Amino acid sequence: MKTIIISLGLLLPLAISAQNFPTNAQVVKAVMAYNENIETAQVTGSWRLEREEGYNFSNMAKVVVSATTHKQNGISKKLTGLAIYVRGSGSDAWNFSRYFVTSTEFVGLASLSSEQLVTQTYQELAATPIHILPNLNYVAWVYEVSIAEGVQPTQDLTGDFLYSPAFIEYEDKFIAYEFPFEGGIRRVRLEVTLYVRPVDGALRVVRAVSNGQETKIKETYMTQSAWEALPTLAQKPYVEISGPNGPETGPDPNAKLATPTRQGAAPAAPANNPQQPAQQPEQSNDNKITIPKVRLNIRKNG
Repeated sequence: MKTIIISLGLLLPLAISAQNFPTNAQVVKAVMAYNENIETAQVTGSWRLEREEGYNFSNMAKVVVSATTHKQNGISKKLTGLAIYVRGSGSDAWNFSRYFVTSTEFVGLASLSSEQLVTQTYQELAATPIHILPNLNYVAWVYEVSIAEGVQPTQDLTGDFLYSPAFIEYEDKFIAYEFPFEGGIRRVRLEVTLYVRPVDGALRVVRAVSNGQETKIKETYMTQSAWEALPTLAQKPYVEISGPNGPETGPDPNAKLATPTRQGAAPAAPANNPQQPAQQPEQSNDNKITIPKVRLNIRKNG
C-alpha cells in the first residue's frame, strides 16, 4: 500500500506537466493585456488544477503572478494575484480568463501618524461630512475624533489602508415616542474604520465606515419644538455645530421640579433631625379649675 502511495506521488507532477499549460511568457503577456496599468509581471508559483461543480474533469488552472504597476504621481503598486485559465473539455487548450488580485501594496508613500489621521478626518468632516457621518439628518453636534493608540494599518484588495479602531463622539437626535412626544439628543461614541488612499501623490483619509459598535454616553430630553428647531449636519456646516461644549438644548421637559410651599407656611422640619429636639407633650394638671361658660343675654333699652 505504501508503495502505491509513493508511486502516485511520483506520477502527479507528470500528470500536471502533461496538461500543456501556457508558458510563463504567454501568462505574463495575457496578464499585462488584461490590466493595462501593469508595467512588469512575473510568474512566481506553480500551476494548480481545480474542478468546478458540474464537471468530471479539471476545468480550471491557476498560477500565482506578481506584478508592478506604472507610477502615477510617483506612486506604484505591487500586486500579487492569480492568472486563471479555463477549458471546456479535458482535451481542449487552456484559455486565459482573468487576473484576480489577492493583495496590493503601495510603493513610495510615507505612512500617516495618529495626529495626521485625526486632523485629516476633521478636514473631511468640514469638506464632505457624508464621507464620515452618513446619517447627517440626525447628527446635531460633533465633539471629537480620536484613534486608538498603536493602531497599525491593514490593506484591502484595492490597496486602501484601513485604520481601526477610530472613534467619533457626537450628538444624535432621537424620538422615543411620537405621541405624546418624547425625544431629544443622545451622546454616542461610534467606533469606525478610517480608509486611507493616495490622493495627488500623498495618503489621505477619504472616508470612515462604522464597525457596528456604539457606546451611549448620555441622553437629554427636549420639548418637541426645541427638538425640531435643533439644526443638524444636513442643515448647518460642520464648523457651526462642533466643539467641546455641545448644543443649546433648552429646558429638559422631564426634569423634576421642587414642590412649592404655600405662601407664608413654614417648611416642615426634616424627620429625626438631631439639631431640633422633638416637641414634648404638654403635662396634664389635675388641680386646674375649669370655669363653666355662662351665656349672657343683654338687651338694649328702647
